[in-house]
Amino acid sequence: MQRSIHDRLAQLEAAVLRTDGAIYALHDLIAHSLASAPESEVRRTISKLKSEADNLDAALGPERIAGYRDELASIEQEIEFVRIEPPGVFARFRRA
Repeated sequence: MQRSIHDRLAQLEAAVLRTDGAIYALHDLIAHSLASAPESEVRRTISKLKSEADNLDAALGPERIAGYRDELASIEQEIEFVRIEPPGVFARFRRA
């Protein structure tokens, strides 16, 4: 019995890590896509979603709602990182 519990925990951990990786991929895809949108539009959209988080169904639970808010903030930070102009030769390619 003890072995099956350890095996099941290992399977659950692997599933959580895969899900975490998938979330990172979506996070990066969204941030990179939004980085090319006008900054005012992005700020307005994220601000709207943050304020709508206050109206999410409480049945979702505080952890999910907190995760929703945290992910919005994280995507917002990633967009800023993506928008940073690369130095040197790469800056010329980006302007082209």
